[in-house]
Amino acid sequence: NIEIADLALNPFVYSFDNSLIADTVSPIFSNIQSEVSSNPEFTNHAQEDSVVTITFNSSANLQFNPAVKVNDTPADYQSLNAGEYTYIYTVSDSDAEGNAVVSITGLDPAGNEGSASEESFMIDLSNPIVTIASPETGGIVNHWSFSTNANPDGSDLYRDVTFFYSLE
Repeated sequence: NIEIADLALNPFVYSFDNSLIADTVSPIFSNIQSEVSSNPEFTNHAQEDSVVTITFNSSANLQFNPAVKVNDTPADYQSLNAGEYTYIYTVSDSDAEGNAVVSITGLDPAGNEGSASEESFMIDLSNPIVTIASPETGGIVNHWSFSTNANPDGSDLYRDVTFFYSLE
């Protein structure tokens, strides 16, 4: 509304039918999740050719689909459903091993840019190393002394391992 009074204090009021809204709030990306469906026991560990599904929400409608990258490599847009974006990323042999950083940038209709970056899953391109010590003379091999670095959670918890051997 505009309100004006002349010198005799006669009022003039004008109301706008259409108002202008100034949007200066950047979109916020939240609930960033990733899942490696081919590894059901450790869904946050990916090897070469693993397909990683990345999902997240935006606090605002966007001009275009946001740019999503994994360690600076673009991920592929899949869908927008009920406010949740889904992207797919396939791990390649050129990816760096270690924690993968998912970064998201996007613009709302007013041109405000929002961004988010988060470590999301682990890329492991190395085959496990297995060490088997020879049994001591006259001893019986103890299955608990078998060791491998193949346990991605870093614990020494027992995992199923198939071990083939022959006696000569």
